[in-house]
Amino acid sequence: MTTDTFFRALIFSIATASLASCASAPKPPATADLPPATIDDAPAPPPIEPTADEWLTRGKAALEAGDLEGAETSLGKAAAASPELVEARFWLGQTAEKSRRFDKASGHYQELLERAPTHRPTLRALGHLLLTRTKDFATGTAIFERALASAPFDPEWLNAKALFLWNKGNATAAEETLRKLLARHPNNATAYETLTLIALTSGKRRLADLFSQRALELAPEDADAHHCRALFLLSALDGKGRAEAAFHLREAVRLNPALSEAWFNLGNLALEHRDYARAHEAFEHVRRLNPDQPDLPLRLAWTFEGLRDESGKPRLRDAVAHYEAQLMASEKDVEALLGLARLFEGPLKEADRALALYERAIEALKPGRRQKEVVEARDRLKQRVALEAEVRAQADPG
Repeated sequence: MTTDTFFRALIFSIATASLASCASAPKPPATADLPPATIDDAPAPPPIEPTADEWLTRGKAALEAGDLEGAETSLGKAAAASPELVEARFWLGQTAEKSRRFDKASGHYQELLERAPTHRPTLRALGHLLLTRTKDFATGTAIFERALASAPFDPEWLNAKALFLWNKGNATAAEETLRKLLARHPNNATAYETLTLIALTSGKRRLADLFSQRALELAPEDADAHHCRALFLLSALDGKGRAEAAFHLREAVRLNPALSEAWFNLGNLALEHRDYARAHEAFEHVRRLNPDQPDLPLRLAWTFEGLRDESGKPRLRDAVAHYEAQLMASEKDVEALLGLARLFEGPLKEADRALALYERAIEALKPGRRQKEVVEARDRLKQRVALEAEVRAQADPG
């Protein structure tokens, strides 16, 4: 990062006069008799306005420090000072994304592409935004096709297109794209990482095993390679490989602390072992990095059920708040409904609320064994409530 320093010098001219060495030469006046200095009366030099590059540097530094408002101000001044400075517009888009103003981010990216149609970072950022946030698949497809038109065998763009196709549900086309990539770039680790994800979602664990190992061989210091290997290990139904998966997840967040998916899976592993403190730490990382992570409030609710406050009491009200946040996002989430019902039936002793939650869970569940279990739990609670009411009536007949 370049920091420009401006120096100003104030130059005083000292005139020396030759004084006659005769007795009649007048003495110079005392210092107190001199007229006051007039330096303060001089006009101040005009302030030096930072250049566009300087505003850009300030904006990127503010963004890195998490000062989104300061970043937007500085980057906006950079773009205004030099409309041709495409990097300023790109980082304005990045700032808008971080502040979750996705439409504004898309506008910055598209305005930049009007000036620089092949600016690869912007094409990549806009394509990812359209895929993961605005779900504008038609425009996203056009973005990838534009990028590939100028670089048909670019490995980064081919892999991005494969991920895009896979997310749209077209695994076959995604695999064809990756085969095209590997024919030109046989040692591309990212392609094997994407193949791992496709194989796992297709139930092809043996292929996922081979692909994830190959990705790690090619890129042992790549966070995504470690994460893909962990995902394969976590997919085992027998629960084996959990310790090895934890190792690869820790490596993933060491190599890329911003990889929220790896933090999320680390939190899940900690919950499995009832290590609530580590689970909380991992999920807090997720909350900072990706507040919209699906099921994050549910995981935090489970975590707070196991955590204790300073007095040693369970943090149940925190758990309730997160269960309710989960239901705000998905009102028929059965796990959140049953988690809340369990708390209100048990330690919080609010049977009426528990019964209402059981009813909602029964409605959300399809007929089957689990729905039958919830019906039985509701009926047991109803019987208990009725019995308690009867006991109270007998104790206080008046």
